[in-house]
Amino acid sequence: MLCSVGADYVIHYVSPSSLDILGRDPGEMIGKDFDEFVFSEDVEVLEGIATASVDDGPTTSHARVRLIKKDQAPVWISINARCVRDSATGEPCKYVLTMRDITERKVLEEKLSALAMTDDLTGLWNRRAFEQALRACLRSSEQQAEECQVDHLQAGIELAFAVFP
Repeated sequence: MLCSVGADYVIHYVSPSSLDILGRDPGEMIGKDFDEFVFSEDVEVLEGIATASVDDGPTTSHARVRLIKKDQAPVWISINARCVRDSATGEPCKYVLTMRDITERKVLEEKLSALAMTDDLTGLWNRRAFEQALRACLRSSEQQAEECQVDHLQAGIELAFAVFP
């Protein structure tokens, strides 16, 4: 899907493939702020790209964000954004976005991650997951000068002993 967005983030052009990917006719999107179609948690990612472009950063950037389909379902999108600058001032005047649906890939990545962190037989955390959670807890406790809470880890250990006495 191709999209042209002004420096003010207003959409000027959307390719017809938006109907296949987002379930939206291009006419529904033109004239609206691009952020309206981005999950609120992912807006910061796109703002980072725009900020880097304004600060004479790279002219081409890449991001993975979730867009909102017409039926409000999320769709993971890989975006390659190219900043087009005004030839006289050098200021960004628009962004040309090339977008690809990577939803299926993200779902598979999440399943693989879950498989890598759990035991096949019991579904409980494996050693890798336990160590990763413990490291994160210790980092957090060091930053906040608090004790590391491992309540959910204790519950998993108790469950394991109940299953395997």
